[in-house]
Amino acid sequence: MPRRNVVRNVTLATPQPPLTWSEACERFLQEERIKGWRPRTLKLHVEVLTATRKDLDANGVPNAPSEILREHLVGMIDRMQTSGRKPRTINLRLQSLRQFFRFLKEKGYCANNVAEDLPTQPKEGRIPKALEDHDVDKLLGAPDQQTFHGLRDHTMIVLLLDTGIRLSELIQIELADLNLEKRELRLQHRIKDHEQRIVYLSPASVGALRRYLRDRGSLTTERVFVNRDEKPLCSASFQTRLQVYSQQIGVKVSPHRLRHTFARAWILNGGDPFSLQAILGHSDMNVVRGYVELWGHDVQRQHGKYSPITRYTVK
Repeated sequence: MPRRNVVRNVTLATPQPPLTWSEACERFLQEERIKGWRPRTLKLHVEVLTATRKDLDANGVPNAPSEILREHLVGMIDRMQTSGRKPRTINLRLQSLRQFFRFLKEKGYCANNVAEDLPTQPKEGRIPKALEDHDVDKLLGAPDQQTFHGLRDHTMIVLLLDTGIRLSELIQIELADLNLEKRELRLQHRIKDHEQRIVYLSPASVGALRRYLRDRGSLTTERVFVNRDEKPLCSASFQTRLQVYSQQIGVKVSPHRLRHTFARAWILNGGDPFSLQAILGHSDMNVVRGYVELWGHDVQRQHGKYSPITRYTVK
């Protein structure tokens, strides 16, 4: 019997249109959120992706990320350089775009990560500035410790100078993070609970904290540092207070400058860079190495001043 030809109905899959820029951004940000990235990081991604799309639209670049070429991004970087954007600004945009296109490639939305090999801009070599000792003395005397806010500000400044922690870490400290008997402070990432480190407090910090906590009293919030409404203090409020003290003493003060002041004092007092890295919470040694190189001449000056050999007559 001849074999019959059987014709089967075959339904061909309808090609899916490529993701639009907004759709790709939404999926990328959703992925980043479930990874537990900080709101500040997510905000940076949004700002970068919005600014990038604005530039690409102005230059007739296709809306679908899968149709964007490396040349399109090279043109955007060139325009940023021409307009005088700082290398740090360009590098932040590149870092975010690399993550964005890496995600799209891994999920099959793009064939290539067109941002992967874009060159990082040379750093500006900006020198971090630390406060001199006499400026630190003036700053510590600026807050009026007879008032609650002055006592709070003084305590926060002491902690920043004593530990070198970030302002974002300082304002998140809760009562359970403090162990004043052991002079320990636990810094725990409120979004990524597995990320934490211990920093140690000097007797001066412990004394300042005890005085402040007595005045603070028992409140509904667990946050250590609060505002006049007995609510957790925000970064912007403390930075505003530092601006007031800056004007009062005639020296620019910022949380990051206090962090640099701690790092400089640590190095000049003979602290080792590996411990400094752990205290500051840096993932690698690059920043700490920069501190050592930056203040190397100060170390040399200290050596010339305090070396034991200077006590003896060497012929």
